[in-house]
Amino acid sequence: MLLIAIASIGLATWRWMKARSNSASNQAHVTVGSKDFTESELLAEIVAQTLESKSIAVDRQFDLGGNLSHSSLVAGKIDLYPEYSGTSFTEIFCTTLP
Repeated sequence: MLLIAIASIGLATWRWMKARSNSASNQAHVTVGSKDFTESELLAEIVAQTLESKSIAVDRQFDLGGNLSHSSLVAGKIDLYPEYSGTSFTEIFCTTLP
């Protein structure tokens, strides 16, 4: 489970760094998403406010239902979203294995 969490954070960081290097301006910009339940929205808001306190521009795309948050992450529409490691293991990683 720890490996899954580290991989997820690594992917989000890589996407953020890639978006930052491709940006025409020097100001970082991150899109934070969340699933459609209270705990996910609270965690996403904490992440968003933490990034803003570091002078990073943040767009919020909260309340993404079902698997839409993961699909948005893969499609590059959001940069990160909070996820439980057990949920990501059983619902995302296990369903994509051959």
